[in-house]
Amino acid sequence: MARAIFESAIPVVSAVGHEIDTTIADFVADLRAPTPTAAAELVVPELAAMAERVEEGRLRLLRALRASVDAWGERLESLRARLQALGPLNQLRREQQRLDFLVEGLEAAMKHRLELGAGRVGSLASRLEALSPLAVLQRGYSITRTAQGRVVRAAREVKAGDILLSRLADGEVRSVVS
Repeated sequence: MARAIFESAIPVVSAVGHEIDTTIADFVADLRAPTPTAAAELVVPELAAMAERVEEGRLRLLRALRASVDAWGERLESLRARLQALGPLNQLRREQQRLDFLVEGLEAAMKHRLELGAGRVGSLASRLEALSPLAVLQRGYSITRTAQGRVVRAAREVKAGDILLSRLADGEVRSVVS
């Protein structure tokens, strides 16, 4: 019997019943109690402690399961958001924003070029105005032509009796060389 108790995989509590008696079973058992009642008291609190540990383990497992479900839910939401961001509609919106930005830049560059061009045209117009034969006429000069339309640049180009037409700022004068 002592060998069977010693080799048992199940924990054995020895409690013969007389505190003064000691048996071989007491030496090979996992635990010795002085009486069967004391043995029951030793085993029952252990069972209650185990039930408490099982409940604590169940609660820990439940918390870990909830945390795992929450983490997977967050990961799923993150993946859903990434998928949505990579979707064709969002890509189209990003490209539309990029196009709007490029159009604004092009419009600003074109406006700037037009302003530069307008300034240059104004400058060239002023220079052209200053060089215009009409501006010269406004200062009191005239352009004289022969009856054939040739511009007279020197007195030796005309002779007495030639008819000349002189263009002035406000009209023409007809004259005869004498």
